[in-house]
Parts: sequence; C-alpha cells; structure tokens
Amino acid sequence: MKKYFGICTAILLASANAYAADEPLSPGFNPFSTLIAEEKENCPETPGVQILCAPLLDQTSGLLSQTVTPGQALDSLKMSARTSISNTDFPNDKTKRSAANSALTPSLPLSLEFKDIDRENSASVIGLEYNIDYTIEPPQPLQGLNYNLNFKSEGTITKTAAENPRNFIDSKLEFSGYRHSMFGSLTDDEGETLQALATEAASGNESARITALDLIAKTLAPLNGYYFISYGVEAGIESDQEFNFTNKKLGGYLFGKYDFWNRRTLLGRLGVTTGLRLGVQNIDPSDETPRAIAGDNSDYMRASAEAALAVPLGSMGEHPLVFVANYRAYREISASNTVKSANLDRYLLRTFALQGPYGMYVSFSSGRQPFDLTSEDTVEIGLKWYPWSP
Repeated sequence: MKKYFGICTAILLASANAYAADEPLSPGFNPFSTLIAEEKENCPETPGVQILCAPLLDQTSGLLSQTVTPGQALDSLKMSARTSISNTDFPNDKTKRSAANSALTPSLPLSLEFKDIDRENSASVIGLEYNIDYTIEPPQPLQGLNYNLNFKSEGTITKTAAENPRNFIDSKLEFSGYRHSMFGSLTDDEGETLQALATEAASGNESARITALDLIAKTLAPLNGYYFISYGVEAGIESDQEFNFTNKKLGGYLFGKYDFWNRRTLLGRLGVTTGLRLGVQNIDPSDETPRAIAGDNSDYMRASAEAALAVPLGSMGEHPLVFVANYRAYREISASNTVKSANLDRYLLRTFALQGPYGMYVSFSSGRQPFDLTSEDTVEIGLKWYPWSP
C-alpha cells in the first residue's frame, strides 16, 4: 500500500519521529494544519492518486489531533487507503487514465468491446474484442523478488472469420518479475527538523513554511511520476478465430510504463502515460499458415514491439476523455528470400482511439497482424464493458 499514502506518510512521520515509538502523540497538538490545508489544494493536480489524496490528508489531520501511537496512526491510514481503493471509482479512474492498465488493474481481468467495424472497400461487420489479463499472485516473495504468473489472451471475433479484418488471437502465459516506484521516507533528524519548522510555520514564519514544504517535497519526489517495469518469459499460441492456422511461441520480454505526474512539466500538465513492450520469440508455425503455404514452414526467431501513449483531453461531466495511440510491430529475424518475397516477414498495426464516458470509444486502425496477407484500414465505434471482477 506504500504508493497510495505517500502524501500523508511524510507529514505523519515528521510528528512520529519526535516521539518514542511507544509514546502517544500529544492530543490537540497539530502544527501541520497549515501545511495539510495547502497540500489539499494541490490534490486535483495529483494524477493517479486524486481519489486518495484529500481523504488521507483529512485522516492525517485528525490523527495528529488525537492521542494515538505512530503505529496506530499508520494502521489507520492503511485502513483509510483500503476503503478508498475499494470504491468502484478508483479502478474505473485508473483504467480510463492508463495506457498500460494491465500493470495496475489486476482486479479487472476481463474487458469486452462491442464494436461496429467499418472496413475499407467492404461491408461493415459487428465484432467483439476481448481482453483477459489475469494475475496469480505468489503466496510469498522469492528471496525479495517481486514476481507474478500472468495469463493473457486478446483478440477480435466476428460472426465469420472470413469477414474479420483483425482475425488474430494471442494467448500466452507469462512468468515475470517487476519493479515500480516507491515513496521515500524521512530520517530521524529530518523528521525532528520538519516538526520544528512546522511549529514555526504555524506561528507565521514564512521562511520556515517554505523550508518545510521543500523537505516534504523531497519525500514526495516519486509523485513526479510513476514507473512500472516487468521482465520475464512467455509461452503461448497465436491463431485465427477458428484455429485453422497457429503459431506456437516461446520467448522473453521487457515491459515498461511511465505516468507523468509533475504538473510543472509539459508532459505532466498533459497527464501523459507511456508504455513500451519489447520481445523476442521462437515461433513454431503450423502447416496451414500463410508463411508455410508460401513455401517455408520452418521454425524462426521473431522480434516484436508495442508502444502506447495516452493523453487526457478533458472530461465530459465526471468522465475523462482520453486519446490513445498504439503501435504494434512484428519482424522475422533473418527471414528467407521465400518469406520476404511473399511479404510475410514483417507486420505493423497502428491504432488511434478516442475513449469517452461509459466505455464509449471510436478508433481508426491501419495495417495488419500475423496471418494477414494485406493491410486494411478500419474505423470502429463501440462500447467497452467490464463484466466480471473477483
């Protein structure tokens, strides 16, 4: 829970460090009221933790006016954070704002997108795009390593495969380690210094107020942005929706995402989120794939890359309006002349989407995926739905 109440921890630790671990904080003594009020004014400009910001600062203010031990205070903050996160607004907010939401929303393993697909030079079709991202959390850390076992599957299904312009299903099992931003903490000396500065600031000392805020900013530096990095191995199968042709794959990958939160920077003011995934896989194609029919059904190595960018454009009522760009690329390594001549050694798919309230969206995509013989442009209008969450 560290990343969700870093705002409050710096303020609370300053007071806690001034007392022995088993001694209560002085009731009614709250020299931080001015600082807390100022921090609350910045809550609307704290991307990623807006829903938690004000409630936890209120909780902190109340705790500093009660007779509680630092341990009891931290337990109370954790409980308040859990209550806020359990609110349905929290996962919905994170889902709509993140370009790589699978790293942050394991409680939403299944999403469905019902869409009307307007095809280039063909009649429009009704499709269902699904995305499963289910994480199995380990019972205990492995010698301090953070790791997960993930099952992922995504694809688009139409009434008949022949009319499906995105006839590609990707299913895989990943074993991955990961790292992410962690919030800092104050040393004992810094805590005592901050308490003294806060007391002076409450008495009207402007210089002490500025110095105290600078010290808090040091602890809250990770709020300038949030990074998440994962790396691991994957095994899976790629197919068309009828499984007439398949690719078995085994390889490794590196994934990273970054949310810009610092409003003093251009990307921070825009609320930009970026994500990048790089992978290398050994591919074992079936005899029915276009590549095999062209004359080469041997195993081969393939490099893949996916880049995503999300930019909030404002809101419609209480719901954000977000622009999302996504690029996917696949390229066979050391492809034979037979495969190159058939133009089956590389694939690129570009997608641009505008996501609105209640899961509504419109998107434009251009290019092709593995198994496609030609590129095709499509315009999609649809509705995203989360039918199940554990």
